[in-house]
Amino acid sequence: ALALPFVWRPMPLADLGWVAGYAVLLFAARWVLVVALRMLAGWAADRGEAAEAARLLRAAGVTPDDDGAGGSLWAEIEPFLQRPRTSTGRNDPCPCGSGKKYKACHLGREQHPLVDRAAWLYRKAIRFVNDVEPAVHAKVAFAIVDAAGGGDELLQQVLETELVYDVVLHEAGMFREFLDRRRSVLPADELELAALWVLSDRVVLHVDEVGPDWAAFTVVGTDEQVRVGRIRGARMRAGGYLLARLVQGGDGPASFFGYVPVPQQMVDDLVDVLDGSDPLEVAEAIGLCFAPEHWADLER
Repeated sequence: ALALPFVWRPMPLADLGWVAGYAVLLFAARWVLVVALRMLAGWAADRGEAAEAARLLRAAGVTPDDDGAGGSLWAEIEPFLQRPRTSTGRNDPCPCGSGKKYKACHLGREQHPLVDRAAWLYRKAIRFVNDVEPAVHAKVAFAIVDAAGGGDELLQQVLETELVYDVVLHEAGMFREFLDRRRSVLPADELELAALWVLSDRVVLHVDEVGPDWAAFTVVGTDEQVRVGRIRGARMRAGGYLLARLVQGGDGPASFFGYVPVPQQMVDDLVDVLDGSDPLEVAEAIGLCFAPEHWADLER
């Protein structure tokens, strides 16, 4: 007769329980590791180390095609994965002004110009909102949609816009909290730029003149005149009114969330609401700008 190389015996229930326990423990450990790697990737991105953030995301098994926070972080760091080109020689003085040779200072740790990193800084703050206070973001979005008289379709569109995030960051105070918590890791020049952003309030602008990629405005209430460059795709007409929060973009003022057309009959009320700086009241006022009853005024 053919002899079997082993004899199968059923595993005792006690041993089966231990095996199941180990399996659960290993799964939990893997989950904790992935979460930790994703958090470390976010901190690396905050430091401006895009390549290190990408390495940690790969270690966590996150790909650029992933949905959710991991894929969003990939999209955030992707423009900065390539080191910026420089004409500085290895033995030349480092351009940072430290007095050290380039090879002993910033070689391999070059930073993209601040004008290019300004939008990245803004994306870091948005990621902070999603990680820390997503409920506030949802409340502001609902307030805008309700005031506009929209439904679920408009809500889905509004949730992803930077306009909602900007209200959360500025009027709801989340940008100050972002700076307080990330002050120790953000690059020094980004901190200086961010300090200026905190001082920039939301305003109503009168459109004085529109060029091919620029526009000249007058701030309603203060009569301050501002010229903004690198404007593309914005719906503007001379004589109209817009809502914006102009911040320094590294090479001049910019509005990261774009420009909201304001019906002329709403200008005075909107200025009063902005003076109060209540996030939900500001959100409702923005929503009213999109209400159907004001479309005819905006199209004239």
